[in-house]
Amino acid sequence: MTRNVVILYCGSSFTKSLFDTLLTFKLRPVLLPSDTPYAVIEALDPLAIMISGSPDYVNGPFAPTVDLNIYDSDTPVLGICYGMQRMAKDLGGTVKRLPGPEKELTPLKFTDEPSVLFRDFTEDGAPVWMAHVCIVTEVPEEFSIVASTAVTAIAAMEDEERQLYAVQFHPEHKGKDPSSQAGTAIIWNFLNGVCGYEIA
Repeated sequence: MTRNVVILYCGSSFTKSLFDTLLTFKLRPVLLPSDTPYAVIEALDPLAIMISGSPDYVNGPFAPTVDLNIYDSDTPVLGICYGMQRMAKDLGGTVKRLPGPEKELTPLKFTDEPSVLFRDFTEDGAPVWMAHVCIVTEVPEEFSIVASTAVTAIAAMEDEERQLYAVQFHPEHKGKDPSSQAGTAIIWNFLNGVCGYEIA
């Protein structure tokens, strides 16, 4: 099984933490510009594609873009923060600005839709790190809402059939708080439960 994981870089300061997390799982993260053509990505035969966060507004004229072909590939995709907003907008959802930023450790609550991302978590939810000024207000067709917070009604979404997953928070965030452990578990659940990866 390939150990390459492509990270499409959109400008997030947390990308190094994501890179380091993948290394701890004995994977080979490959950092590429967000708009890298899918043919280049496909040639790497990646286990997964991850769309990073970004300080940009997804509806802005200079917002980082991705090759839309990634969504129709056989490779699972995980969008993180801006990556979730990018996925939502690209596939027909709606993204809007918040009145003010949500930047804090906050409790994540799971919806009634079960998700492999939260496998082995208790129904009480988990603490996660939010750092964003925009939210998805309408998910694309065929997507399910699988988590929320007090401020963000759509904190995670997925299209299980197409293997498209996205979270509004930063599971790669590292710090002296419980979100690091919960976030690492969520990334592992994606790699293991969706991508079928096992550490050799």
